[in-house]
Amino acid sequence: HTAAVTCLLVAPQSDLLLTGSEDGTVIVWNVTSRELKTHIKANTSIVTSVAAGVNNTMVINGSEDSTIVISDISSGKL
Repeated sequence: HTAAVTCLLVAPQSDLLLTGSEDGTVIVWNVTSRELKTHIKANTSIVTSVAAGVNNTMVINGSEDSTIVISDISSGKL
């Protein structure tokens, strides 16, 4: 992230950590390997919430501008 982290989630039953930031990005980290898995430019405003969905294959994030974005964790595509 290029700005402060505003939210995070340890995905249930996985080794994934999701972080959202003031810069409008969501990063998916592998906490076991300590590596960045996916970097998603999800929003044009501050990410305020992150959630994992569909067996930890998707990331759902909400932002300050009241939008919700759903992205694939593997590809980062919206």
